[in-house]
Amino acid sequence: DYTRHTWIYLIERKSEVFDCFRDLKGFMKTETGRKIKCLRSDGRKEYFSGQFNGYLQPIGIQREFSCRYTQEKNGVAKRKNRSVVEAARAMLEEISLPKFYWAEAVRTAVYIQNRIEDKVSAHELYFGTKPSLRHFRVFGSIAYVHVPQEKRRKLDAKAEKCILVGYSDEQKGYNCYNPRTKQARVSRDVVFDESTSWYLPPTPNPDSNPSSDDEVSKAEMPPDES
Repeated sequence: DYTRHTWIYLIERKSEVFDCFRDLKGFMKTETGRKIKCLRSDGRKEYFSGQFNGYLQPIGIQREFSCRYTQEKNGVAKRKNRSVVEAARAMLEEISLPKFYWAEAVRTAVYIQNRIEDKVSAHELYFGTKPSLRHFRVFGSIAYVHVPQEKRRKLDAKAEKCILVGYSDEQKGYNCYNPRTKQARVSRDVVFDESTSWYLPPTPNPDSNPSSDDEVSKAEMPPDES
């Protein structure tokens, strides 16, 4: 409740909730050295499993559940879910991306919301460092990913046309996807065209300069925040 920092796990079955919680608990302890003292949730069945109870009780984590039909008692989580979904929907609509990119949009929405400021960002409250926003680019925009010399022949293209679908948590780079080859790329050496979309024909603008910084911008990843 204090930092409102958010983590998101995409799952196929509700039975995976316990494994996600266990992973998050270990991650938080490694990052901050602190322990989870209380788990507050609604009364859905996935939180009442014997596996869940058998794990929490021996390590002293308190359980709190909201009463039935009183969603306002779990208002923080409900509002956050709605905020993330609305942001993801807007990101997809803004640049006409198909809805099958919803998972990438949701992840990116959480990444951005953790770092944007009201007065102090959730990232700064949780980690104690002010995050850089200089690397933010338009979600779904065209991304020209540099192809290393070791992976191309003499006359091959030096860049691969992709779509920006997020920011990597494991590498210091951008998550890009090539719809033509259906392959994902992670790279920090990327040039963006934020004025157009893969799924819409470019709209010519006689007043614009295609080489200007507003139309094409080179990626600049932030300094190490760890």
